[in-house]
Amino acid sequence: MRVMLVKVKCVNRITRFCIAFRRNYSLPTDYFQNSLPSLKVPQLEKSLERYIKSQEAILNDSELQYTTKVVSKFSQSRGPVLQKSLEDFAKSNPNTSYVANMWSRMYLCDRRPVVLTHNPVLLFKNTELGKGYDDPAIRSTNLVYSILRFYKLLSKNELSPPMYCPKKDWSKSSFFEKIIRCVPQSYASNVARWFNVYPLDTSQYKNMFCSTRLPGNDCDQLVNFSRSHHLLVIHNGHYYYFDVLDDCGEIIPANLLLSNLQFILKQLKLTNPPPPSIGVITAMPRDKAFVARQRLIDLGNQVSLNLIDSALFVLALTDETAVNHVNALPEFLSGSSKSRWFDKSFSLLVNQSGYAAINFEHSWGDGVTISRLFTDVYINSEKHPVVDPSMLKNTDSLPNPTVKRIEWILDDDFVLNIIQPNESLYNAWRDKLTFSCVDKRDSVNRRLCKSVGLSPDSIMQLLFQLAYDAVHSERVATYEPCSTSTFKHGRTETIRSATVETSKFIDLMHRHKRSLSSSPDTPIVSNDIVSSDLYACLQACSTKHSN
Repeated sequence: MRVMLVKVKCVNRITRFCIAFRRNYSLPTDYFQNSLPSLKVPQLEKSLERYIKSQEAILNDSELQYTTKVVSKFSQSRGPVLQKSLEDFAKSNPNTSYVANMWSRMYLCDRRPVVLTHNPVLLFKNTELGKGYDDPAIRSTNLVYSILRFYKLLSKNELSPPMYCPKKDWSKSSFFEKIIRCVPQSYASNVARWFNVYPLDTSQYKNMFCSTRLPGNDCDQLVNFSRSHHLLVIHNGHYYYFDVLDDCGEIIPANLLLSNLQFILKQLKLTNPPPPSIGVITAMPRDKAFVARQRLIDLGNQVSLNLIDSALFVLALTDETAVNHVNALPEFLSGSSKSRWFDKSFSLLVNQSGYAAINFEHSWGDGVTISRLFTDVYINSEKHPVVDPSMLKNTDSLPNPTVKRIEWILDDDFVLNIIQPNESLYNAWRDKLTFSCVDKRDSVNRRLCKSVGLSPDSIMQLLFQLAYDAVHSERVATYEPCSTSTFKHGRTETIRSATVETSKFIDLMHRHKRSLSSSPDTPIVSNDIVSSDLYACLQACSTKHSN
C-alpha cells in the first residue's frame, strides 16, 4: 500500500511539473519550424568588403595592401564560381540552410580532441533551496528529474516553442497564441515577427537526448537512439546504468532515483581501486580515439559501448570538491577522464559539494539549444524539487536500488599502451590550463551599459581586446559567435569584434594612460584626453558592434 501511495504521489508531481514546463502553452514544440525563413547566401561583394574592413583593424599598411590585392584577385577568379555553387545548393535544398551540413562536418571532421577544443561547459548557480540540498545525491536527483521532465515534454512535442523576444514578451500572452492559431501555419513565423517575437529553429533538439558522437577514421558521425530508457552514471571510474523511464515511458519515482544515486555514491568506499580510465579515449585525438574504440570492440566490449552510446544522457558524479564557481569551472571543463565521456551529446556533472554543470559535445547543437535545457532545468529544479535532505536520514525507507554496473573486458596491451600513456598526456594538457575570474559586477554591468546607451556585449568584447593588448601589445582577429537560429537549420555566424573603432579606442586609452602618468614638469598638452572623448569612442564601438 505504501508503494502505491508513492506512485500516485509521483504521477501527480509529474503532471504538475510538466504543466509548469509547458508554461500554459498548447502550441507544439515545432509549430514554427516549417515557416522559418531560409538563411540567405550573402552577396560575394559585401562579404569581401566586410572582410577587408575587418582586416583594417589588425594589419599594418603593407599587409593590408597585400590582402586587398589577394581579395581583388579572388573576386574575379574563384570567388564567383564558389558563390554560384553556394547559391545553387541553397536553391536546391530549401528545407535546410546552405551552411548546416558544412558546419556539422567542420566539427565532426576535426581530428583534434573534443575536450578543450570544442566541448563547452555551462555552470549552474548553486542551489538556493537551503541546507542539505547541495548534497550530491539530493542535487543530482532534483536536476536529473527536471531533465527527464524536459525530455518527456520534448518527446511528446509539448515543450513550449523556443522564441527570442528582444523587448516586450508577447509570446507568453494568450492573445499572441490566439492570433498565431488563426493564421495558416506556413505563415506563423512571419506573423510572430509582427509582435517582435522570433521563433527559433528546433532541428537540433532531436540530437539532444539518446545520441552520441562516434569517432571515425577520417570523420566522426552522430548516432541517435530513439527508444532509450536508461541513464548512464559515471563515478570513480565505474560505469553504472539503470532505467529512469518505465515501460510506458513514465519517469520512475523520485525516491527510487535517489536510492540508485545514493547507492552509486556509496560504492566509492566499498569497491576496489578504480579500474583503468576508459573515458580517456573520448579525450584523445579523433583518429586515435577511433583506433582505441575499435580495439575495445575487438576485445568484446560492443554491448558495453552500446549502453553508453544509447543512454538518454550521462550523469558524472565527480570526486572534485570545489566549493566555489571559480574552482569548479576548470574541473567541469576538463575534469578527470575517470568520470567523463566527452562524446555524449551532453553530460550533467555534479561534484561532492553539490556544484553542477553541463558539458556538451558541440557538433550536434549550439549554445541557444542547450541553454534552453540548462535554464529550464535549473528553474524547475529550484521551484519544484522532488526530494529533500530528510529522505537521506532514513535510507532504509528508500526502495531497493536497481543499478547495474558495466564490466569491461581489457587486456594488458590495451591498458599499458593505450589508456595509461594517453591518460598521462591528457592530464599534462589539463595542467597547462590556466583560469582566472574577474568579478566586477558592482562596477560594470549590463544595467550600467544600457543606462548610458552602450551595448553590454560590445563593452565585453572591447574589454577582451584591451586585456589582450595590455598583455601582448598587439591587435589580433577576434571571434565571437552569433546565432542564426531564427532561420531554418541555422547554426552560428562569426562576428569580427576587432574593428577600426575598437582599435582607435585602445589607442585612445594608451594616450589617456600616458596623460595620467605624466609629471607636472612634462605635461602632454596635445594628447590630453577628456571623458567626452572616451565616451564618444565607446559609442562608436557600440554602434559598429551592433550593426
